[in-house]
Amino acid sequence: MAMNNPDIEADGGFYGQFRHKVFRSGIVMIDYMRDQGYDISVRREEDREQLDAVKNTLNIKLYGHFLQAELYLSFTDEYLIDIDNAVRRKWIHHDGKNLKTGSNFGHPAKMPWIATIRQDDQSYEYRITLSFVDTLSIMGYMSLDQVSKTVGVEMPYKDIISSDEKGRMDQVYLEDPDESGLYRFDRYALGDLTMYRILEKYRDLMKEMWGSLSVADYWKDGYIPRLTIGGSIRDLMQALLFKMMEIQPDDKSRQKQLMGILSKCGADHFRSQTDTTIYLAGFSTGGRCRNVRPTDSNAYGALCDVDVQSCYGEGSRAQPYIVGVPVVLFFNRKGAGVIKPTLRQCLDQFGDELVPLHWYATVSMDSLSPLEFPNTFFVSRFDIGKKKKRYWYQDDDHGRGEVKIFTHWIENTVINHDAIQYILHVCSPEQRDELLDRLYVQVLVMYPASERCKTPEEFWALHDNHAGSSGCQLEISKGNTRTVLYEEQCHAWYAETMGELCTNKLLEQRLTFGKEAPEAELRKLIINGIPGVISSQFMEVSNLLVANNITASVRALMWYMESAFQGYQVITDGMVIDLNNVVYPVEDTIQ
Repeated sequence: MAMNNPDIEADGGFYGQFRHKVFRSGIVMIDYMRDQGYDISVRREEDREQLDAVKNTLNIKLYGHFLQAELYLSFTDEYLIDIDNAVRRKWIHHDGKNLKTGSNFGHPAKMPWIATIRQDDQSYEYRITLSFVDTLSIMGYMSLDQVSKTVGVEMPYKDIISSDEKGRMDQVYLEDPDESGLYRFDRYALGDLTMYRILEKYRDLMKEMWGSLSVADYWKDGYIPRLTIGGSIRDLMQALLFKMMEIQPDDKSRQKQLMGILSKCGADHFRSQTDTTIYLAGFSTGGRCRNVRPTDSNAYGALCDVDVQSCYGEGSRAQPYIVGVPVVLFFNRKGAGVIKPTLRQCLDQFGDELVPLHWYATVSMDSLSPLEFPNTFFVSRFDIGKKKKRYWYQDDDHGRGEVKIFTHWIENTVINHDAIQYILHVCSPEQRDELLDRLYVQVLVMYPASERCKTPEEFWALHDNHAGSSGCQLEISKGNTRTVLYEEQCHAWYAETMGELCTNKLLEQRLTFGKEAPEAELRKLIINGIPGVISSQFMEVSNLLVANNITASVRALMWYMESAFQGYQVITDGMVIDLNNVVYPVEDTIQ
């Protein structure tokens, strides 16, 4: 339908050349219903009582990709004004991922419009509401063409109009038809009406993948994958964890208990505790991003772009996903005389309990005195609780601060088993001592070796029979009175590697289908998205310990590659190297 516009209503001219019906009602969906044979009219009603008196509802659900761009084109006149008011009042809003209505997804926006449908000499009134199914983020920030190719829905006319021609679509519209009698504009426009088929194919692909991972029993009747890839991965991870912990699909009580346990190791739980250093455990540092040679303006030689294949997928295979309430060593952020242990002291005290890949800590230097030995391994994050005492410090909207690598300073650095291996086996004895004695532990999160469970059955038995308590003790002594808080939670834990959980099968299936197949593309998307979901504060399956160990392992790998290959710009999983300028041993010392 063409827009009802006074500029094109005059006799002849452009209006006379329309091949399509003119959109006249002010709501394009009403015109569509008329075209489908409904005897329908619509009016705007300002009287609140009359609106509330209409009990029946006509919910108009719009399907599209990037519906934000279409919203203001689907209404005119006073109806467009109502849409604008709804946007300004946040009844209709875009959250950065999708166009939504109301404060929660799925809650329709009530509009001040009444539709009257006449049938068999009877008239029926309906209050019109709006809701949206926006596929903008169904697979991350992919274009519609990319989404359609990923799910295997063909869009043959997507490229028949060039980017330049899209800026003058009126001219394209007026073109003569081709030899078959069809118009390029019509083919292109109709080619975009594939959203429902894309959603159906996406649902079928996801259901097939759930089955291939042996969690088909957890796919509820009527379940529809989320409109964001993160939400879909979250649901899949939840089903995988239920299976891993031997929880039946209909055991709601045990499922709720598991989600309660998982909440104790998520980003949201840690970040909410801002009175203590626990909040520092609520952040995960991403991939390494560093310009190793910032003063080089050009490069010559045998340059090669090296990339680690399936970096996070392969990196997460050996990383356990741990279910359990972690043990946290933390300190008050305020108050005098807060004594924090050095990294060396923590390793001496807890070394036997620190299982590789089952712990991480945040460490900082003890003073402003710079490091004697330069550092390029550790990434610093600036404390969001400190004042802007350095020119490079800046809080963003989420209070996450800045991330940088400094050669003579370390602050709020995430370390794990890989970092300790670097300190103990790569650093010189002098640098090793400096790092062990000048880095102080702000917070330590771990799953102790003593609390490991061999089976889910053992795990649930310990949690069900735990008889711990919480309380407060006062130790009163003149000049030295202390308040001691204690909490005896069950810290039993059980783990399976991410490879056993899902990554091995996903990687194998991707190769089986072939890289170009829709099933393979979907699995690649899931593999790459899992670390982001596990680290997100908005996901119930978030586990910062797992996420930090995955990313820390990849950062360590890239540091070793960067150092050995003398790489240029390092970006997460790749860099440019000169094949004729790499580090190699002067003498062959390998026996």
